[in-house]
Amino acid sequence: MGATRHPRGNVGLTVSLRSFNTLGVDSESDALAEVDSPQSLLDAVRRGLDAGSAFTVFGGGSNLVLKRRISGTIVRCSDEALDVLVDRSDGVLIEVGAGYNWDRLVQTCISRGWNGLENLVRIPGTVGGAPVQNIGAYGVEIRDRFHSLVALNRHTAAWQEFSVEDCHFSYRNSVFKTTGDWIISRVRLALSRDDAPVLTYPEVASRVAGSNPTIVSVAAMIGAIRAAKLPDPSLVGNVGSFFKNPVIGEADAERIRRQYDWLQVHPIPGEARVKLSAAQLIDRAGWKGYEENGVGVWASQPLVLVNRGARSGSAFLALAEKIRTDLIDRYGVSLELEPVVLGQD
Repeated sequence: MGATRHPRGNVGLTVSLRSFNTLGVDSESDALAEVDSPQSLLDAVRRGLDAGSAFTVFGGGSNLVLKRRISGTIVRCSDEALDVLVDRSDGVLIEVGAGYNWDRLVQTCISRGWNGLENLVRIPGTVGGAPVQNIGAYGVEIRDRFHSLVALNRHTAAWQEFSVEDCHFSYRNSVFKTTGDWIISRVRLALSRDDAPVLTYPEVASRVAGSNPTIVSVAAMIGAIRAAKLPDPSLVGNVGSFFKNPVIGEADAERIRRQYDWLQVHPIPGEARVKLSAAQLIDRAGWKGYEENGVGVWASQPLVLVNRGARSGSAFLALAEKIRTDLIDRYGVSLELEPVVLGQD
């Protein structure tokens, strides 16, 4: 069953959202509705539509930058269902609730011998947020194991099933991020019992060279790499990568490379475009370790902005804009934010 905290009739009372975002910034809303099943999600959305009130959906809050105030009700999904829909000798099809912790799911799959998600270990957030961002790391994206999902239209309260084609997955993007019309309830993933680990990422390949890696050893290795580079959001407030790696035309990349021979260029198969390393650009511009107004650039991975005492998401956005402007001036390259920005100041 779902539960709603709503200060009806109490002028000035609000719900603090500080504990519901991994940046650890202050934000507030009028109410918080916890939903733990498809039916309770449907009920919460119908109540909001009937009342004509605004509502915003939260998962783990690990990819959100919150401003001071979010109008209306926060609908927070805590559905942690995990069902095996198909179980064969070569693999399984599972259905997972949107509120299931992503890293917990990865560890569960590894323990059961289900291959395919091990490269995505230690990514913060929930299952419901994973397709929105098309999360990816170390040569694997969720779309590689995605089967389908069920989502609720926030405007009509109608259910719809999405295939992989319907999701329009691209680099850290999907139809769920571009339109904002859908609330993900359940996600289905097709996992293998036979497939070898994906070792295409250079750092992973070099570390396992000459060995016989398993999904257990690959997950442990990638987990160690991430732990060495990235701050634990339970200890240091952050949302992981604050910027996407920029994708630009080959001619533009060559122009930059003529002036900066250190530039790393990663070709995109089948396209006349390449991907650059945002971390390298930020580092070379001298931002690594920089700090202002309670926000810092993480020294081990400059894609990450960390909370050093900031109270508002706007402090993060201000520093991010300074970095963006500097990189445009230096290299002619514009960075896009990876997290979602919500609310008003």
